[in-house]
Amino acid sequence: DLAIAGDELYIASNVGISLFLTDVERVKENYRQLGSGPRDAIISAVAVHDGKLWAGTESGLAWADLIEPNLQDPQVWSTHDTFGAAADFLVAGDTLYVAFSQGVWRWDIGGQFLRAESQIGTVVSLGMLEGQPVALRHDSRVYHRLRQGRWTQLETRGNLRTLSRQGEELWIGTHE
Repeated sequence: DLAIAGDELYIASNVGISLFLTDVERVKENYRQLGSGPRDAIISAVAVHDGKLWAGTESGLAWADLIEPNLQDPQVWSTHDTFGAAADFLVAGDTLYVAFSQGVWRWDIGGQFLRAESQIGTVVSLGMLEGQPVALRHDSRVYHRLRQGRWTQLETRGNLRTLSRQGEELWIGTHE
């Protein structure tokens, strides 16, 4: 997964996050210890939102303020492991959605905590359709957000893998 902020590209990997500087085309540094999480953790997703770098890990969620001078310092990272693995992020307007094994949650900027959005089971990918989030479950079922806390299942077929994150139309990647 990738996230960009200006000329900085954050790359999720199986041993943390790499910061690639696009203007000089080189890796500047790697973040291998995200707060209290395990060192060299597999990062499934990254996002930049609200001045923070967000990381989805097998043990949960980690984030750090991008204004911090040294993101290699584990002390600048906060973690949240209550909901299990964080598989994907979606930034929609001013809202960050997080795919967890229990469903979709959204980050409340004002209160600085996660709010339940839907508890539809293990979500592996998030996307957009008609300006609203869409969630893909591990069993290829797709759910579309109608409004806060209200989701409906869409009719789909096949062995689905990932969803598009932008646009009015929904694009779906498959295993076939």
